[in-house]
Amino acid sequence: MGLPGSGKGTISSLCTSQLGWVPLSTGNLCREHIQKQTDLGKQIDFIIKSGKLVSDEIIAEMVEQWLKQVFNSPMVIVLDGYPRTLRQAHLLDAMLEKLNVNVKMQILHFNINSEKIMERILYRTICTNKECQRAYSLKPNSGLLPQSPGRCDSCNAPLTKRSDDTMESIRHRLDSYHCNEQDIVKYYLDRGIKPCVINTDRAVEVIFEDVKKIAGVHDVR
Repeated sequence: MGLPGSGKGTISSLCTSQLGWVPLSTGNLCREHIQKQTDLGKQIDFIIKSGKLVSDEIIAEMVEQWLKQVFNSPMVIVLDGYPRTLRQAHLLDAMLEKLNVNVKMQILHFNINSEKIMERILYRTICTNKECQRAYSLKPNSGLLPQSPGRCDSCNAPLTKRSDDTMESIRHRLDSYHCNEQDIVKYYLDRGIKPCVINTDRAVEVIFEDVKKIAGVHDVR
């Protein structure tokens, strides 16, 4: 968990490519359902085009469908920024109980100040390949510039700016996150799960090493 732009997607991608973990990003999942025009995708598309927020219940239904597909063997799943609200946390616990799976949860709380976040997001560009979605920074000396301008290092697909990566949208997303953060942290603390705080105002490779140490794993690929 962490502010939008705190590095969740970048670290999630590294966990996937280098550790073989299975990623879940509700944003990517929403876009996939919309692209495939599933029943849920049609609902989500209509809600977004109506200028409304997708309900926690619809997000939970989408996540549950995904979990049913992947829970077929022991694995590590990265929940990239989910749950985002206290309601989503309750729904996640309910679906895990319903699926009757033995889960050990670890929460990584990415910590960085809002000014740095705004700078990161304004410089952010992402891969247009829905199967990749790797993030880059166009800020000079950021260490996250693509090797070939405008192209993804992983799949060579074109890079693009997210339409909602504007100053106004960023402020709204930061405010929304702050409204929910304390409730979610308290919820998991009450359940005996203490978030591990990680400073993400550092080089990506340093953050990733910390994540691996906390998880107690070594590279498998």
